[in-house]
Amino acid sequence: EIGDKEKDLGPVFNNWRYYDEQITQLEKIARCLSKMTCMCKHVLTFSLFLGKSNTEIADIKGYDITTVKSKKHDCLKTLKYMVSGAHF
Repeated sequence: EIGDKEKDLGPVFNNWRYYDEQITQLEKIARCLSKMTCMCKHVLTFSLFLGKSNTEIADIKGYDITTVKSKKHDCLKTLKYMVSGAHF
């Protein structure tokens, strides 16, 4: 039978499982990103992880804004496909 102490730890274990799943997902995303082109890595890293706008990415990397927008769209589509497991 579960004691009071173990019952009290339920939320801790649930949070731990949640964070473990999040870390696993981030590791999977990182593996997928590592297999993408340099431009995809740059655009997605600046956008998703650093919160940069398309204009900021274009300015920082010296890319044309239209290129950033189209690459971001294409690279996100590819990343979603890869992370979904269809690529592995």
